[in-house]
Amino acid sequence: MKCETLIKGGKAVIPKVGIHDVDICIDHGKITALVSRDSQIESKNVIDAAGKYIFPGVVDPHVHWGYSGTVLEEVPGESRAAAIGGCTTVINYPVGYDFHDRFVPIPNPDDPPSLDDDLGFAQYKSDHEKTSNIDFAFHFKLADEARMRRISNLVQEMGITSFKFYMAYTEKEFRRSDIYNKYTDTLLYDSMGAIAKIEKGICCVHCENSQMLNYFIPKIQSSGEQGLSAWNKARPDIAEAEATNRALFFGEMTGCPTYIVHLTCRRSLDVFSRYRLRGNKIYGEAMTHHLLHSIDSPVGILVKNNPPIRTQADCDALWGAVIDGRIDTIASDCCAARLAEKRGKGDIWTASAAYPGPATNLPLMLSEGYHKRGIDLVRIAELTSYNAAVIFHLYPQKGTIMVGSDADLAIVDLNLEQTVTPELLQGYCDYSIWTGWKVKGWPVMTLLRGETLVQNGRLIAKQNRGKYLRRS
Repeated sequence: MKCETLIKGGKAVIPKVGIHDVDICIDHGKITALVSRDSQIESKNVIDAAGKYIFPGVVDPHVHWGYSGTVLEEVPGESRAAAIGGCTTVINYPVGYDFHDRFVPIPNPDDPPSLDDDLGFAQYKSDHEKTSNIDFAFHFKLADEARMRRISNLVQEMGITSFKFYMAYTEKEFRRSDIYNKYTDTLLYDSMGAIAKIEKGICCVHCENSQMLNYFIPKIQSSGEQGLSAWNKARPDIAEAEATNRALFFGEMTGCPTYIVHLTCRRSLDVFSRYRLRGNKIYGEAMTHHLLHSIDSPVGILVKNNPPIRTQADCDALWGAVIDGRIDTIASDCCAARLAEKRGKGDIWTASAAYPGPATNLPLMLSEGYHKRGIDLVRIAELTSYNAAVIFHLYPQKGTIMVGSDADLAIVDLNLEQTVTPELLQGYCDYSIWTGWKVKGWPVMTLLRGETLVQNGRLIAKQNRGKYLRRS
């Protein structure tokens, strides 16, 4: 038997299956066989993975590439950083309106921008293809009723099946000139009814009660409070939990599969758990920053985010949900603001709610999940890759190690210790909220569709190999 590339001697971490001592045969970017150690395989490209664990490439279902720079400026570095951390696929939420960079101006945030024939899709896709080192798909924000009426076009013409709603960012005081969002509960309800009828359709919801934010943010700011604790009070857990309940109730009434992005607190988890026990098709996402940073974090305003960093008790509750299976995916919510923008004027109220992330999803889960908390490696592969691929209909092309799947693989040294620095990550962003963290377990090689993309922390493949992934 012959193959183009043979990975020998490693332990394959196969989601829903287990850890197996197999050699992996790759041809034309696909896994063509999983064979026993004693098999006689001829290959011109043999990768020695002895002593290493082979994970499916990370699938990060929640990034906002194009947040701080344009897509053309930001994606080369951020996709390189992602690959260094074993990430081979992301699903991007466009930051501006429709498929546009954040920096494309909206003439009047109160009036809907004109509906281009393709909503800016062709140019946006082209910009990613010119710059991304890893594969990518897109979600789409349904910001008003006119866009809701374009759902079938998005599915049929653009291959998009996941749709985002921001229950926050609707009050005029908190709208930005570069974000268009005319969210209402009736828009969410009607859209869920339409999405429920679409094969592979799913609704993604950022859950915060905007009226409560409109009340609490000025109240806490005027009190003179500062720091992560003040931000937590200004966007409180009750605002998140109430909105989570509302979104899941609408999903239950319409039969729409519903994905709750960035669950952060015990109150929201309690709501989520009740709806899951009733048999609803719902999914929960957690971020490493909400798992590992609390309001007492020494990182301070650099870890400001929306929804906020919560209390240590909330961190512990999230870890419990990761361990017991209520959390389905680990994502980054990557918004690669550079340090000057991030800091604002040096206080919590002007700091940007953003930072980078895909590069550290898998290493942090290995270090903090496997080594420190004993989470099974197969479960980590499911959290960081398989579940997202299944939920967003990229499986079995992505998210697993099986015959016929893309040979997207992260070869990991479980005992390799790294101290996180911006220089290690090599991203567009010039800082990390993990700077100084000692992480145990790090990829030594990342393969994208069978080609070695990163080796020993350096991008060695031809840049811009990323492909757009249709899901319908």
